[in-house]
Amino acid sequence: MFDSSLVVQSAASSFNNAALWAPDFFWSALMALPVFAVFWIFAPKIAEKFLPGEKRRDYRVSILAFLVVAIWLIAQGNYGVLRDFSWVGVLIAVLLCACAAFLSRRYYEGSARLSQCLPVNRKWGTRTDYALPAMVVIVAAAAGEPTWAGMALQGGTVAVGWLSGWLLHRRNARETDPKLLVALLIFGAAYGLIMQPEFFRFGQLGRLTAVHLVFLTMFAVALPAYIALHFARPRGWFVRGFYKGARLFAAVAALLLFSLFVITESALAFLAIAGLSFVFGCIFAWRQPADAANGIKSVKHDLWFASLALFGILTALPALTCAAIVLWRISPRGALKKLL
Repeated sequence: MFDSSLVVQSAASSFNNAALWAPDFFWSALMALPVFAVFWIFAPKIAEKFLPGEKRRDYRVSILAFLVVAIWLIAQGNYGVLRDFSWVGVLIAVLLCACAAFLSRRYYEGSARLSQCLPVNRKWGTRTDYALPAMVVIVAAAAGEPTWAGMALQGGTVAVGWLSGWLLHRRNARETDPKLLVALLIFGAAYGLIMQPEFFRFGQLGRLTAVHLVFLTMFAVALPAYIALHFARPRGWFVRGFYKGARLFAAVAALLLFSLFVITESALAFLAIAGLSFVFGCIFAWRQPADAANGIKSVKHDLWFASLALFGILTALPALTCAAIVLWRISPRGALKKLL
């Protein structure tokens, strides 16, 4: 009757019930509303001060997104809550590898190297550049405790990612749109929220509230639509009748999939919603005439801003939401209404 396991189960049950009724991401976003309002009001001045140059704004925000997500992933290192045979640890390692590769390349291409920030030392020269990568790998490995396998996996993947970024810099490889890389990164992280919510302090024992489900669904609609508009080009292929039928079918399918997601809270249902959004995004782009490229580009930017803001709320990372608010505020509106 007084088995120690009962005490642990009782404490876990109380914690889980509290988390279910008070999702942290929702309350943190609610309490951050004054901060969001300040960023909305002063967005032009903030953009002028910290994001000068229209062509470099998205690039700078992408670096911020990778850095913030990397820190967030490392901070989740409580592997004691993982279920048996969970793949979340592998997913975290893969995402950290991607973050390390992206940030490593920017580190060697920019002026943030330790050898350029510190006074010139003839003895060591540029060897100080090895200090930061070593510290990053050590921190990532330490976050993979308590098992040696977790430490080796996480530290090793970060080391491989950093080396990959250095090789990309050395070979001057072709750049990929950083916004697309951010989109893929945050989608993988959001999928991890569904795989095992308790690991990410997102929901307990795999159970999510209505607020969790609504925000996840909005994210699953916005981000795949952005990816679809990134690859699909306006062709004017479909007549208006076909487009209306496709829109009606997508609405009915979305309602059914959302109901399935609410009932099952399944990662497969989440992927199905994302797949439907991607397919309809392609149809939407292909239906537009070739001269609507600028409008499609504007809608694509809006979807990226919305995805970044939603992910910032889901993961309690207000820096991403504030950056999205600034970009949204200074961007032109109205393109979606014209295209619909």
